[in-house]
Amino acid sequence: MSVIDERTTRSPRATPRAECVGSLLRPPALRQQFAGIYAGLNTPSPRLLDEAGLEQLPELQRQADAAIAAAVRRQIEIGLDVITDGEMRRSMFTHSLVDALAGFEESDAEFPFTNEHGEAMVPPSGPLIGGQRVRRVANPALEEVRYVRSLTDYPLKVTFPAPSYWYCEQLDFNQGVYASHQDFVDHVVRIQRELIAEVVQAGVGYIQMDWPSYVVALDPKWRAHLPGHGTMSLEQLMEMMIAADNAVIAGLPEDVTTALHICRGNYRSMWMTEGSLEPIAEQMFGELRYDRLLVEWEDPEREGDFGALRHVPGDGPLIAMGVVSSKSAEVESTDEIERRLEEAARYVPIEQLGLTTQCGFASTWEGNELAEESQWRKLALIVEVADRVWGP
Repeated sequence: MSVIDERTTRSPRATPRAECVGSLLRPPALRQQFAGIYAGLNTPSPRLLDEAGLEQLPELQRQADAAIAAAVRRQIEIGLDVITDGEMRRSMFTHSLVDALAGFEESDAEFPFTNEHGEAMVPPSGPLIGGQRVRRVANPALEEVRYVRSLTDYPLKVTFPAPSYWYCEQLDFNQGVYASHQDFVDHVVRIQRELIAEVVQAGVGYIQMDWPSYVVALDPKWRAHLPGHGTMSLEQLMEMMIAADNAVIAGLPEDVTTALHICRGNYRSMWMTEGSLEPIAEQMFGELRYDRLLVEWEDPEREGDFGALRHVPGDGPLIAMGVVSSKSAEVESTDEIERRLEEAARYVPIEQLGLTTQCGFASTWEGNELAEESQWRKLALIVEVADRVWGP
C-alpha cells in the first residue's frame, strides 16, 4: 500500500527538467550504522564482511527503509520530475554493481580528493579485481526498485556506475584471470546489462550511468591511470571508453530514458579532477548514444566555461546543467541559476536543456558537508527555476 498521497502530488513533466543526480544525505542514525558495520574496511561491501558484520545488516536495511520512505515522500512533495531512493542502502554510489558481484578482494588503492582550500582526503576504495573472475550473485538495484515501487508509482530512476569508470581503477592482471583491462570491462558490461534488464522489467523507465572516466583523461594528474596512456591518443582513449558506455545501454526499449552523469568526483564536498571539457566535447556530445547527459558544471574555474556546449548536436542529447552545487552549504538564488541557464542557452536551445545538481549529495555514506535542510532547499530551488524556465 502506498505511503505517498498521490492526490496531493503534482504531475511530473513528461520531459524531466528538474532532478537530482542520485544520492541523498543519510540520516545520522543510518550513517552511524554504516560506520559501525564497515569499520576497518577500505572497500565497504557486504561481500567482505565477517559474521559479526553480516549480523548487523538487517538493522541497516530497516533504517534504510525508513530513510528511503522519508526521502521519496520529500522529493515528491518538492516536485522533482523523477526521483531516486537516495541510494540509502549503498555504502558508495558504485555499489549497485559492486554489491552484485562476488570474487573481488579489498583494495588499498588511494585516489586523493581535494577542496578549495587545498586540503586532501582519501575516500574508500573500489574493489581489487584480478585474483579470480567476478561473478554475479545479486541485484541490489532490483531490491531498491521493489521497495520504492511498494511506496509509489512516481517516475523513478536507478543509477549504476558507467563501464568506463573501470578503466581508471587499478586492477591486478598478474594471475592471468583476465587477459586485459578490456577483457574485464567487457565482462562487466555483460553482467551489468543483465542487472539493468531486470530493473527495467520491474517497472523503471529511467536508467542513469555515473562517473565515466572521460574527465580522468582530461586531467594530467590522473591520465596515467588509464590503460593505453602513452600509446593511445586522447581521441583513441575516448573512443574506447565511449564504446563501453554505449554498449551497456544498447538494445534497451525505446521508452526507457538513458542518462549519463559526467562527474568530477564527489567525496565529503571534495572533488578529484579538473579541466575544461573542450578537448573531448565534440567526440563526447556527438558519439554517446544517451538521451540525456547530466554535466557537472557548477565551478567554471575548475571545469571551464559553457563554450564546449557548442558541440552538442541539434538532434543530440538533452543536457541537464549541473549548476546547483551539492558540495556547498550555501543555497544559490533563483536569479543566479536562471542566469547560468541563459548563458548555456547561447550554445544549446533552452528546450534541449534541463537542470540538476552538480552531483549527488552523498556519493559515499558519509555524505557532503552540508545540512540536510540545505539539501532540500537546493532541490526545491531546482524545481522553482525549472517551473519559471519551462513551465510546471
